[in-house]
Amino acid sequence: MANIKSAKKRIEVAKVRTERNKAIKSKVKTAVKKVDAAIAANDKDAAADALVAATKEIDKAFVAPAREVLTDSTEALIKMLKDAHAKQRGKHGVLVKQNIEKDLERIEAGLSVSAPDRYIPLVYKFPATLFDYLSEGVVVSSEFIKQKEVLKNLQSQQNEDLSMLFEEGILFAGCEKFSLDLTEYISILDEGTTVLTDSFIRSMNDLHVRTLADFGAVSLSHWGGDLETLLEDLRDYADRKFSVAVLCGTERAAHALTTDLLNHNINAAFSKEARISPGTVFVLEGSLSTGFELPLGKVAVISKGRSNVSEKKKKK
Repeated sequence: MANIKSAKKRIEVAKVRTERNKAIKSKVKTAVKKVDAAIAANDKDAAADALVAATKEIDKAFVAPAREVLTDSTEALIKMLKDAHAKQRGKHGVLVKQNIEKDLERIEAGLSVSAPDRYIPLVYKFPATLFDYLSEGVVVSSEFIKQKEVLKNLQSQQNEDLSMLFEEGILFAGCEKFSLDLTEYISILDEGTTVLTDSFIRSMNDLHVRTLADFGAVSLSHWGGDLETLLEDLRDYADRKFSVAVLCGTERAAHALTTDLLNHNINAAFSKEARISPGTVFVLEGSLSTGFELPLGKVAVISKGRSNVSEKKKKK
């Protein structure tokens, strides 16, 4: 057991974080189940509301990188390290033993080991990944081909780092795997419920694509601020029963635009979040790099352009 103040404090902090993570995970699962239930009931309005609520809970969730390795007890950790120490052989084994002996000395003195995360593969036979927190959810993977390139480069860099740490005797057999490799990642996407999004139809030999959907997204130019131009576009969308969101910068500007649209008989409402409601225009604060239109889903987002020209201060 921990016998110094700082070690005891770390254990208490770990317990608090564990309970917090359990609560967050429970909220996310509950929110996602409500979305699934609304979809199963074919209630589009309820599904849209539930999706907004679930997104908020997911945005709040945070899975921190490993900072501490938690074991059943200090004695259990000492036994694991001694067992690993006894298995080391050869010149490399001498370096590994020296590093393990230093950590054993620190533990027995009531101190924490240096870089404890390197013992994750030793302590946890099946280390959890982000996907273990999303076991009942849907994974949305954007531009899978680019992901593969990035992951290959990361894996190559990680292999170089691991090789260096092996030479220094910091890592050893059984303590060399710290993340999913590309093959495992692809297997999770293929076996789970995954939505792949891409700009073009590509050949994906790694994955078994079950359904292909073309959303036909159309990029829209910025709205320059002219009310008549906006009214013309919004009336056209209203005739086609589109749900429209207009982003116009500040909250003050959004309230003012809402009033203008209502005065011109546009079914508009100021909102803190976009909703899907055919024939309705939701005016929000904020902006995007560009607007877009999804004809299949009858959804359009119009964003006011940002001015890149700053006004010069007049000399007094």
